[in-house]
Amino acid sequence: MIFFDKEQWHEVFVTLNKNRFRAILTACGIVWGVFMLIVMLGFGNGVERSIVQSMSGTVTNSIYIWGETTSIPYDGLSSGKPVTLTNDDVELIAANVHGIEHIAPRNQLSGYGSETWIRYKDRSRSYSVIGEFPQMQHIQPMKQVNGRFINELDIEESRKVVVIGRRVADELFVDIDDPTGLALEIDGIYFYVIGVLDSPEGTNHGDRQISSVFIPFTTFQRVFNYENRVGWLAITVDDTLSAETIESNIKRILKKRHRVNPIDNQAIGSFNAAEAFGELKDLFTGIHFLIWFVGGCTLLAGIIGVGNIMLITMKERTREIGIRKALGATPWSIVSHVLQESFVLTSIAGYIGLLLAIGTLELATVIFKHSTETQIIPQIDFGIAMLSLCVISLAGILAGVLPARASAQVNPVIALAAN
Repeated sequence: MIFFDKEQWHEVFVTLNKNRFRAILTACGIVWGVFMLIVMLGFGNGVERSIVQSMSGTVTNSIYIWGETTSIPYDGLSSGKPVTLTNDDVELIAANVHGIEHIAPRNQLSGYGSETWIRYKDRSRSYSVIGEFPQMQHIQPMKQVNGRFINELDIEESRKVVVIGRRVADELFVDIDDPTGLALEIDGIYFYVIGVLDSPEGTNHGDRQISSVFIPFTTFQRVFNYENRVGWLAITVDDTLSAETIESNIKRILKKRHRVNPIDNQAIGSFNAAEAFGELKDLFTGIHFLIWFVGGCTLLAGIIGVGNIMLITMKERTREIGIRKALGATPWSIVSHVLQESFVLTSIAGYIGLLLAIGTLELATVIFKHSTETQIIPQIDFGIAMLSLCVISLAGILAGVLPARASAQVNPVIALAAN
């Protein structure tokens, strides 16, 4: 085929070399378009990965429920009444809400976010002390380093045992590889360490996990005089069901039991991970669309520029094309020559833009990896990069269609007569 003729390819490069300055200026538009598209995609992917990783400690089908204060008077009760969850609430929800997989009531000594001084021999540090249920293993990702986690027998017998985070073990039990079996002191009460756990994530949530001490929930309530109070509930739901519906059902039951106005949205606090992940997914879908739109428009401007330059070039070469046709050149040979020029110009420019973009992303990755202020690691999928290059090459051929068609329609007589 003429399109793959070796001599014609040589002629294409000779032609481009003769118009080197014009070719370089035209290629700059393609280089910039590809560069912008790939870099924006790389940084967009990096931001998405960073945010998703920061939420990786939360199971996507989990719901967290806690009591706050009422904002609307109801049933003879004034507003501002605190809503305190209890053990009975847990049983009521488990028995009446369909679709719950795991439910784990939790407490934290001195309240959520607080820390308590913990002592081992002459060393003491402050950590979070949490009353926990075995089901939490299915709700919050964790990695057992030594020993075991809290089990049902610990709950039934209210054992004075604890599972500690890796940081707690490193700071309190210095030079001790495995602290299981040793005792530590919390508020004058001694607990035996039965396990050490680590977090599979390196985010703030993971830091909190490895800096915590976990006590069987029933033990926590008994020794710290929490009676039957519950700080908050951690719940996972069936993936096939609506997490929003289950959350709504739980709140409805709690409002009824605690005599809260059904339209009071402040009395019961909640965090729905499924809803949050859905909103996050929609957000990044919009961001990716915007990136492709902006990058695509920039690239389209470059391709249009190629088409315009090719039209100008073909007009300048009208006499040359007329001579070719007078000597017997077929319309297809003329068309293929123009398409090849356009293809070569856009392909080379696209490849240069791709290399520059990948180099920029690699440089940014090196810089960000040595920075403690950000966890954004720009990255681009290899398949996307190759697809972009193929699309550019195809667009180059399409950009040459109009100039090629105009060249094929040149009348040899008129062309030879032109000055």
